Amino acid sequence: MGSLDRFENPYYQKRFPDPQEKEVMEYSTCSGCRKIVTNQEVDDGEVLDVYGMVVHDDYSCLKKAVEARTIYLDKE
Repeated sequence: MGSLDRFENPYYQKRFPDPQEKEVMEYSTCSGCRKIVTNQEVDDGEVLDVYGMVVHDDYSCLKKAVEARTIYLDKE
């Protein structure tokens, strides 16, 4: 076992990611929740383009992105 093998295990790659690889992995920022959208999420179909905005395919993110509000009828 070589002394550099510890840099090739999944723990090391997760805890100390290569900054250049991280830049490639980031696609954009979700307009709803403001979290990073990765290329993998785009490939998996978990992201929508709404009026030019990148949004997670999630009800709460969609609602926040377009600033939608729930309508309630006044019940007297």
